[in-house]
Amino acid sequence: MQLAEGAVGKVFAQQGLPDVAVGFGAYVEMALLRWCASHGVPYVLHEQNSVPGLANKLCAKRACRLCLSFPAAKKAFANYTGPTTKVV
Repeated sequence: MQLAEGAVGKVFAQQGLPDVAVGFGAYVEMALLRWCASHGVPYVLHEQNSVPGLANKLCAKRACRLCLSFPAAKKAFANYTGPTTKVV
């Protein structure tokens, strides 16, 4: 994981910091989102499944926003979500 975070940092050092990062729930996002959290770059998580994956569960605490596709996924993020907004 540290090697991957170092690679992310190297890319950002060459190309500039992002304004925001977006994670869609895969283990490959972990290095990016951990790097963003430790360097003050905000990130948004999108959970497109009714049963949230481990990567999104682990990264939810530091996310600026959580976007859920299914109401059933809200239970997994009960400690991290406020009032929900229904947008179509």
